[in-house]
Amino acid sequence: MMPTLFPRLGLLSLFCLLAACQTFEDGDKRLYEQSNRLFEESLQQTQAKALPPPSVQAALIPPLSVDGSSAVSGPRFDVVANDMPAREFFLSLMDNAGQNLLVHPAVTGNITFSLRNVTLEEVLAAVRDSYGYDYRRTSYGYQIQANTAVTRTYDLNYLNLQRQGMTDTRVSSGQVTTATTPTPVQAEPRPTRPPAPSTPVSC
Repeated sequence: MMPTLFPRLGLLSLFCLLAACQTFEDGDKRLYEQSNRLFEESLQQTQAKALPPPSVQAALIPPLSVDGSSAVSGPRFDVVANDMPAREFFLSLMDNAGQNLLVHPAVTGNITFSLRNVTLEEVLAAVRDSYGYDYRRTSYGYQIQANTAVTRTYDLNYLNLQRQGMTDTRVSSGQVTTATTPTPVQAEPRPTRPPAPSTPVSC
């Protein structure tokens, strides 16, 4: 009975090993198709996503411009000035652009240049870069400032720290030292000078 049992067990184990090594092409195909189908569905859902309502879109911050141009828009016009007094130039800009401009009393000098198809903000930036008349946007429009040095004070909110450090370095020359207990030192009396001999004085 024993000699026939071993070959049967060997044949059975051989069949089990072959069955375990078999590849399931059907299962691999189904898995691949299912993953492709799920990917396509998620892609379609992403593309078909509804945009937010117009009220939400209006409340969103506008995207930053990559070229660094100003986000302020307005009517575009041509500007030509030939040796024109600065105060008159800025007041004529106010008339053409339809914006409020407040010109500082110390604004003096003459302006000469020509710009085409520009907004008010672009003209003010060009004048600032060329002639130094800085401007500031305010709630009432624009304030044109004189070409002078400006001092500004900024409050910085930072931690008030004070740093202290101490180093202690001790160098030993490699000598062996022994510590001894000091013996008390007694003070010796000072030697006194013998008295000078007295000499008789005769008169």
